[in-house]
Amino acid sequence: MKRRLSPPFPFPSPARQNFLRDIDVNLKLAESTASPPIPHHPSLHSDGYHRSPVARMQTSQVITASAVTAVALTLAYALYFDHRRRHDPAFRRSLARERRKHAKAQKAEAEAETENKKARLRAAVAAANEEGYPTGVEEREAYFMNEVAMGEQLLQQGEGKAAEAALCFYKALRVYPDPPNLIQIYEKTVPKNVLDILGQAIALGDSNILGEPVIE
Repeated sequence: MKRRLSPPFPFPSPARQNFLRDIDVNLKLAESTASPPIPHHPSLHSDGYHRSPVARMQTSQVITASAVTAVALTLAYALYFDHRRRHDPAFRRSLARERRKHAKAQKAEAEAETENKKARLRAAVAAANEEGYPTGVEEREAYFMNEVAMGEQLLQQGEGKAAEAALCFYKALRVYPDPPNLIQIYEKTVPKNVLDILGQAIALGDSNILGEPVIE
């Protein structure tokens, strides 16, 4: 006697159909009653919750309070400093010592910078003199025009090129037939700070060039 196979579901066919129909109805009912998705809004956090107006107000208040506190602390320190300066002799002496110390340091720094500039100028003048200058008339004229043009270009580049410009004018002076006359021209056309450096270059190089004009 053959055994009958069990159906795939433990219900008779009509009962299974009724069961499936009930499931379909329940699914449709669940879909119709489901809550709609929360739309995006600028006031929503990344987690989907609204940012409370109270929270926004509190953030603004914290920022304002921080700024007010910083100003108040600065003002309080200024008042405290002024009070000590007026009523504490030891504090005033300490401030005076600090000012003198700072001024002394600034003076030493300025003197060192002046010496460095002078040393660089001395080296540049020595190098130019060692290199030598042209002796022919045409060569000297071309050399003069070239150095003057270079000096004028350097003047256009500002204070940082003053020493280089002065060196160019010094070289031009070394080949000019009438150095004193050229100095007078320089005094009318060259800025004073460059003239001062030029004077130092002449003193470091050969002050005799300001003697008698060269006779060709």
